[in-house]
Amino acid sequence: MVHTLNTILLTSSELFPLRNQLKDLKTLESQNLFCCLYRSWCHNPVTTVSLCFLTQNYRHAYDLIQKLYPSPQGGVCWQSTVGSSRVSCSLAAPGAPDQPSPPRLQALTSVSQSPEDSGDLEVTVDFLTEVDKLVQLIECPIFTYLRLQLLDVKNNPYLIKALYGLLMLLPQSSAFQLLSHRLQCVPNPELLQTTDSLEAAPRPQRTDAPSIDHAELLQHFEKVQRKHLEVRHQRSGRGDHLDRRVVL
Repeated sequence: MVHTLNTILLTSSELFPLRNQLKDLKTLESQNLFCCLYRSWCHNPVTTVSLCFLTQNYRHAYDLIQKLYPSPQGGVCWQSTVGSSRVSCSLAAPGAPDQPSPPRLQALTSVSQSPEDSGDLEVTVDFLTEVDKLVQLIECPIFTYLRLQLLDVKNNPYLIKALYGLLMLLPQSSAFQLLSHRLQCVPNPELLQTTDSLEAAPRPQRTDAPSIDHAELLQHFEKVQRKHLEVRHQRSGRGDHLDRRVVL
């Protein structure tokens, strides 16, 4: 249900005014709307990330992605269940020892990654399928402003890190290639500097609306996802019990 509602929100032409209202969150009404949608959307991790992209809450989107089995070194790993076997893959964070950072990520190394950011969310095949669909949506006109913001590397580090996080979660697929090619277009910030920009004072980054408690929203997201995980494990346990009883 949440996935369907999110698709309608992002693609329906009738909801264009609503999407514009959510983009900047300048008014108390838009902030309350975001918080209300967030508490419903967080039943689905991917739709929650897409809502953060829509509202330009890029740091919060990055924090959510960090809850998807990040490693203690700040990297990302994912687990998937295929039949009775569980497959896991761990990817070190850019800039880890003995693993040089790509040039486009060198400007982002100042963003800290702490071991406390580790999460306990289960990444399933269905989840990866939804990430695949989100990547397709990022290439649609609705997220044109997001793609243009990739040109401003210094002022949007969490946007780029969030997209790289999605890239690391994806297996080798068409969506992986699509997002990888998009991130390869992110310019080196040093090449964009001009004489005027060097002399001018640095522009402050976009600040989050003070009335939105992102920490509380993140805790609510974790609580809801833990409940979903418990339900899935309970259902899986009942299925295994029935299978054993049939065999006996």
